[in-house]
Amino acid sequence: MASKAAVFERERRRRHPLRQLGQRPVAEPLVARRGELAEKLPGAVAKRTGPIIAVILSPPDDNEAQKLLSQIRYKASLTWSEYTENKRENVVDLVLVALKLTGVVLLFCLVSSLAFAGLRQLTQKVFGHGGAEEPMITLNLSDR
Repeated sequence: MASKAAVFERERRRRHPLRQLGQRPVAEPLVARRGELAEKLPGAVAKRTGPIIAVILSPPDDNEAQKLLSQIRYKASLTWSEYTENKRENVVDLVLVALKLTGVVLLFCLVSSLAFAGLRQLTQKVFGHGGAEEPMITLNLSDR
């Protein structure tokens, strides 16, 4: 069975703020130790920026190596994603939008039928075609 200290350490690591953001916590002492070891290598030029350790082994020119290492930068960025309400997930909004669409379609049908009836009345008056006097075309299927 695990000791209380081991359980406490496991729980502390699990609740680490970076772990809650989906990242693993950086082992800072280990990175620092590796950076110190890299700087102590004979004939090597090293630079530590955040968790990044850059090492140039046996550079021909120390000034050029320092110039190259000065271009290495580390900028930590943290993105916090929060839940935002999506209108597609709200059933009430869906029903209201469906009712609005139904109203618009009904209004269109009403306006277009009135326009058609008005246009028919206008053509009857202007061109003198009588709508009621015209015979209705039938197929006379009962005769066959």
